[in-house]
Amino acid sequence: MNIPDDLAEKVINAPAQTSDDWSKRAACAKENPEMFYPGKGAATADDAKNVCRRCPVSFSCLLWAVDTGEREGIWGGFSASGLGPIRRQRRRALDNR
Repeated sequence: MNIPDDLAEKVINAPAQTSDDWSKRAACAKENPEMFYPGKGAATADDAKNVCRRCPVSFSCLLWAVDTGEREGIWGGFSASGLGPIRRQRRRALDNR
């Protein structure tokens, strides 16, 4: 699933993250981490994304994945493998600030 344009715009223009404190409040903190790496366990990507939908910090999670170059797993409700284009746009935006 592609990131909707309005969310992509927020990610691209968000301030750089300096901490992963958000992760302590994440809905996934109480789940098996393998759930967020479909294919490595019994869970599917949809199972992981359902957890993300109820997460109060899914935006911070998505931003973290973009900023740290995550290439695998489900982050903020999106597959890390599809974050390349938004990662490049964000990097350019941060470089121009």
